[in-house]
Amino acid sequence: MLVANTSLGFYNWYLNCLKHDSTYNIIQPLYHWQDTIPVIETKEYLKRLKDMGLVSETFINFEKERFKICQDSLNHINFKEVEMDGVSVGSYYKECDFIDSFYWLDSQESPDSCEIKNILLKGNTATCQLLFYWNSELSLGKQYDSQFYCNLNIRKYSNNWLIDSIDIKRD
Repeated sequence: MLVANTSLGFYNWYLNCLKHDSTYNIIQPLYHWQDTIPVIETKEYLKRLKDMGLVSETFINFEKERFKICQDSLNHINFKEVEMDGVSVGSYYKECDFIDSFYWLDSQESPDSCEIKNILLKGNTATCQLLFYWNSELSLGKQYDSQFYCNLNIRKYSNNWLIDSIDIKRD
């Protein structure tokens, strides 16, 4: 089913990049200092999202707005305080906390993979819930992350099912 391919395609790409790609800004923006202001680098991340062909313009626009809100906060950061504290700028503003974690997992840990728990199809929209797990060498089978859930909200555009948004929650 195309909805499943879209959902798993996004997270398989994301998890694969976390494990195998040294260019972190492919899956999450980095920042650099320009004088005393941290500047979020989003160009490569947004390009990769578009090139994947799994997310809609609605999703891309949400991402752009999310980064704009963070950047607006970072424009007012106290450089000397950051320098003295020696911590990432992501810890200063809630709207920038994605800088210090894997945003689409709401964690600093990366599971091995994911699978579909269920799909709810309603006309040209669908919701796909994913489960994330680690392959355990000590026990038989998969060890599921029971603290995390993820719902992908997908819409049919022409002949393509694209992700409009992702609802993530960690208990």
